[in-house]
Amino acid sequence: MGDSGGGLAQLSVPLIFSVMSVTKLKKKLDVVFSRYVRTRDLDDNGRATCFTCGVQKPWKELHAGHFQSRSKLATRFDEVNVQVQCPRCNLWNQGEQYQFALNLDEHYGAGTAQRIVAASNGTRRISAGEYQQLIAHYEAETQKNLEEGGRTR
Repeated sequence: MGDSGGGLAQLSVPLIFSVMSVTKLKKKLDVVFSRYVRTRDLDDNGRATCFTCGVQKPWKELHAGHFQSRSKLATRFDEVNVQVQCPRCNLWNQGEQYQFALNLDEHYGAGTAQRIVAASNGTRRISAGEYQQLIAHYEAETQKNLEEGGRTR
């Protein structure tokens, strides 16, 4: 290798691979975390309750709804920011943000919604290793939820 920049090109290949790996890990964690959220509050019949409207459905028919958008990495995997929602609330009613905020404060204490809004505006970088740890953690928790019927809030 000379001064032609050949070394730089070789360095960029692992960086691209690393970015792709983190992207794939993020997508996998999205799936695993969604399953965790939808199974954490199961009743004895495998049903969960929509956080915003109260409808009960089998967990596979529900969504993991985000109070603050999942585009905000700082709160994307925050267990309080993400709650079980029915498709009507999460998709058709744009997440029922006002009711979501009221319910957050009711369930987790006054100021919770505002704390999540503030936290969502922060920055967070998650390494490939952290993604792998989170995936393993939430896979194990989901398995426990399915075996034990979830937990209550």
